[in-house]
Amino acid sequence: MEKIRKIKIDTAKVRMAVDSKIPLIVTTYKLPHEMEEYMSAVLEAFLLMLDHRDCVDGLSYCLKELVNNAKKANTKRVYFEEKKLNIEDAADYQQGMKDFKQDTISGIQYYLEKQKEQGLYVKVYMRAFDDVVQIEVHNNVELTVFEYKRIHDKLSRSLMYNSVEEGFDQLLDDTEGAGLGLVIMILILRRAGLSEESYEVISENGITITRVTLPFSVLSKDDYKSVLRDFLPLIDLIPDFADNITFLNKLIVNPSTKLSEVSKAVSSDVAMVANLLKQNCALKTEEEAPCSNILELLKNGGKQQIRSQLFLQSVSADNILPESEQNRKLWAHSARVAFYAVNIATNICGKKADEDFLDKLYLGAILHDIAKIIFDTPHPSLFSKLDEFCSQKKLNTKTVCKLFAGFWHTEVGAFIAEKWNFPPEVKAIISFHHEPEKAPEAYCEMVQIVQFADFIVHYIEHDLFYEQFPQEVLDRYNITDEIELVEICNTLEGYAPEVGRAAIAV
Repeated sequence: MEKIRKIKIDTAKVRMAVDSKIPLIVTTYKLPHEMEEYMSAVLEAFLLMLDHRDCVDGLSYCLKELVNNAKKANTKRVYFEEKKLNIEDAADYQQGMKDFKQDTISGIQYYLEKQKEQGLYVKVYMRAFDDVVQIEVHNNVELTVFEYKRIHDKLSRSLMYNSVEEGFDQLLDDTEGAGLGLVIMILILRRAGLSEESYEVISENGITITRVTLPFSVLSKDDYKSVLRDFLPLIDLIPDFADNITFLNKLIVNPSTKLSEVSKAVSSDVAMVANLLKQNCALKTEEEAPCSNILELLKNGGKQQIRSQLFLQSVSADNILPESEQNRKLWAHSARVAFYAVNIATNICGKKADEDFLDKLYLGAILHDIAKIIFDTPHPSLFSKLDEFCSQKKLNTKTVCKLFAGFWHTEVGAFIAEKWNFPPEVKAIISFHHEPEKAPEAYCEMVQIVQFADFIVHYIEHDLFYEQFPQEVLDRYNITDEIELVEICNTLEGYAPEVGRAAIAV
């Protein structure tokens, strides 16, 4: 990434990170001008997707200030080492800083090469949570007590000024010129309605993190929950399941119903039988013989497996989700996640004999992005009402639609799961597959498996980098480096259905 000549932002990857609530990460060692511009462009795309349009210019300035400070801190370590000075010693620090600026300006390429050789990096993390957006800059050196004091002095100094213009004028007249960048950054944050508390510095375990936190745009957390509650009745505009599916569902959930009764009811619909047997074949490995009739399918998988496959057949029916190019892609993605989830459960998590677990896991995995599919499907009555709804709330329909299909798709999906009376395990997967730690304990393992499968699919399709995998996910599956992750991916690829397969770069 160091030799970027032309800025080209992959907005699909930015969108995926926003929707999945995982960090966007940009890493550099020497921070050339092209990389600064690239970082700013990624930040702009990220903020625009969150409707933080008004913050783009201010946060771009903040980002440049923070990454250059991190770069300077890395360069300083190399410089002091070259001069054989102890950066932790007060006298050495004072001596080294006398000529640091002049020496490094004249020999900057030398010092940048040295810090790259030593692996001194600058990493930018951009992440959106439920109620805040965070921009972080990491570099792998700890601050000295002198640097901490300097930062504290700059923060205190920013309180002396009432505006960016006042701070800029007075600091330019200051013969020391100390702290201009950081002071102006704090004043910019204040102009955006934030305080100096929105800026944090954490330095420990060999890493320094500078973080800017701002509240989520468009609506507060309470506001968007209110919007979702108000939106819920609109979901009723999506057609219900066909009468025969509703009848079969009631028959299956009745504990007194015999397998033979279910088999007889299902077998009366030839098209349904063909689809159920086809789905069952897809779930089998090469070594396993597929079922040849519905009664055999019931004996092998039980009534719940039939119920799950009926849900799938019904949800994908044209009257509920008319086919479009976009939702074909989303279904293909969901199918891969489902197949990987089942194979992670059987081959890594030891769930091979637990048919009920695998059945509900498969259903939840293939429906985990149901809200995205619905919002990418033409439903004229739904979108007409949504437009009217947004007009009453004085909201931008396009923005709300984008958020419902993206950043809030898990919340909207949970409402849809309620409407269609999905099993609680499936609702948990839909609701928490980006935040398994929030899932009910009884369903946590299922949710974690779907999250991992989803990450793997995005990784294989080159939408996700190894660094973006949360550390707790890597630890959960005993993955210590990218080679081990690739080995898992290669194994799972052997089970993958032929839907949008992508080569893995080893």
